[in-house]
Amino acid sequence: MWYHTNMNPPLYLIDAYGLIYRSYFAFMTRPLRNNAGKNVSALFGFARTMVALLDDGAIAADSQGKRLDKLVKPLRLAAIFDSRTPTFRHQMYKEYKANRQKTPDDLHEQVPLVEEFLRALGVPCLKADGFEADDIIATLAEKCRAEK
Repeated sequence: MWYHTNMNPPLYLIDAYGLIYRSYFAFMTRPLRNNAGKNVSALFGFARTMVALLDDGAIAADSQGKRLDKLVKPLRLAAIFDSRTPTFRHQMYKEYKANRQKTPDDLHEQVPLVEEFLRALGVPCLKADGFEADDIIATLAEKCRAEK
């Protein structure tokens, strides 16, 4: 158990949009639909992954980075979302992500449902205007490294 060491428990940070996209496209050929006919593939995949993480745990490492032999249930967990506004990268380079395909509308419609699901679980949702999830994750990881 983490409490009889000098280490803080691991902080698990979920790239929310990354998991939402992966879940949505995993069911691309056979989308899951609710009773109203709305695509809920992203919500289903996201929820299934989160429940597995909370129930079973995930890989963790000790303070030297050595992988632990057993899965660890998260005691500190947050879902990180990309900014809904342009980031500093867009300001630096106007063509940033210009070649990326438009996100399907039925995927966008599921994001508030994922946020509602996370709130029901008590999982904090973090986002900051002008920053992508990766930026926030890197910042929090660096703060955790300094916590040792």
